[in-house]
Amino acid sequence: MILKLFTSSTALTTLGTSTAIGLIARTSPLTLFTISGHSMLPNFKPGEKVICFNWAYFFVAPKVGEVVVARVKGKNFIKRISKIAGDKYILSGDNSKDSLKLGVVERAQIVGKVVKRI
Repeated sequence: MILKLFTSSTALTTLGTSTAIGLIARTSPLTLFTISGHSMLPNFKPGEKVICFNWAYFFVAPKVGEVVVARVKGKNFIKRISKIAGDKYILSGDNSKDSLKLGVVERAQIVGKVVKRI
């Protein structure tokens, strides 16, 4: 499920997308994303907005079962952590019929933890 960054700032249009995402994640504790796609149904529906806590894993490690935003190949995805092997994480969607498995991602690719649906 690809996420669209929701922001009232025009900074994303003037900065490179990956640079802007990195700046937002490092300087702001929270980022608002809009869900697109069906891979996390029934728990997250297209059009819903979620808040990602970007600093969630500064001092604690992600755990199996947590829903996270991961940045892979320049796109943001919302997925659930299904397995952990050291600093590698296996992420998958909740919808088994329409779920893109991201496979193995590095800890550095996890933007943060989804903490609230609005």
